[in-house]
Amino acid sequence: MLSLLPLFAPPFMVAFAYILMFGRQGLITKTLLGLDVNIFGWQGLWLVQTVAFFPYAALIIGQVLDAINPTLEYAARDLGAGEWTLFRTVTAPLARPGLAAAMLIVAITVLADFGNAIVIAGNLPLLATEAWFRIEGLADLSGAAVVVSLLLVPTAGLFILERVWVSRRLYTAITGRGSRLARPATPWFFLWPLTAICTVVALFVLLVYAAVLAGAFARTWGYNWTLTLDHWRLALAAGGGQLVNSGVRSAGIRGGAGRRIRPDLGIQLDAYSGPLATGVGGGRRAAGEQCESRHGQRVADQRDCARRRVPHLPQAIPCGACA
Repeated sequence: MLSLLPLFAPPFMVAFAYILMFGRQGLITKTLLGLDVNIFGWQGLWLVQTVAFFPYAALIIGQVLDAINPTLEYAARDLGAGEWTLFRTVTAPLARPGLAAAMLIVAITVLADFGNAIVIAGNLPLLATEAWFRIEGLADLSGAAVVVSLLLVPTAGLFILERVWVSRRLYTAITGRGSRLARPATPWFFLWPLTAICTVVALFVLLVYAAVLAGAFARTWGYNWTLTLDHWRLALAAGGGQLVNSGVRSAGIRGGAGRRIRPDLGIQLDAYSGPLATGVGGGRRAAGEQCESRHGQRVADQRDCARRRVPHLPQAIPCGACA
């Protein structure tokens, strides 16, 4: 269950927590180990996204493995199959659709991830962050649209590859009537490595919440570890409106959007638009919404539009959003 906790965290929370723990002023790297570590870059992003999106794979693969009828394993053992042969010829082939679906979901989510990338990727160029920088920094909505379009290419390629790989075989097991046999025990040479991996992942997940809670009570992170409630008083005093917006108002936006158009089609619209929205990602959806909101609107001075976000831009750079 610990591996599912990242599902209940904001998209950037894992990256932020690991900066607190493993950054230059990190609790583990500097305070405990005395190391000067730069977590920003592809290494930190790889670690963060592995932990953040582990629950997606765990849920899908776990459900697929639980659905495999244990009578197939007993039958294979009765026919003389060893544990490795059983896994290679029975378990793995029947779990292939789930494995492919898990890999597809995680891969697309990583491509569309904006929260973790913007926090910890550093100078690593990514399509997700590049699209947002073109909107916020250069006010270049046309360039952002091109970047988002490029992001759809690997997403569609991964989807086609997954469909081709899974469709090469049929995955139907004929077992007769349902069985209540207990599932055979997992062999030790599978159990111990998998237990070790899951334990490490669980520790990294717990570090996320430990870092956030420690940062909320520490007076000055990395320098003064005195416990204080001043941050909580300030946040609650100034953040009441944000809390309402995040919890109450945003909860009804997605569910009511399709139903305001036509209530009987609301569920169908959600079902068909969900996978497409996953591939596009939150940052790219925001780009599209800004393009739509600015349609037909022109700003008199193009240079001022771009320089509002990035004051040091030279005068010669045009503003694509205003053109």
